[in-house]
Amino acid sequence: MKLSSFDDQCVRITTKSGEVFEGACRWYSADMNEAEYGKEEEGLEIAGWLFDPMFDIICVAVYRPNRCDLQRTQSLLQPRKTK
Repeated sequence: MKLSSFDDQCVRITTKSGEVFEGACRWYSADMNEAEYGKEEEGLEIAGWLFDPMFDIICVAVYRPNRCDLQRTQSLLQPRKTK
């Protein structure tokens, strides 16, 4: 599996513990991952969760979010208006 192909994609990651994470994905090279997190392997990150392909990931798939997913994501990213 070439992890760099998932960079800047909407992905669904299934972990060995059965958890499913969906969202915009970032790929970190081994060098970047070692500099930032002290891990010498490449990895994938969704919303602050870093996944190690050797220990965490069972399946990674690109998906197209439906309209409700996009609206929910956009509303979460919008700054709140205060009075």
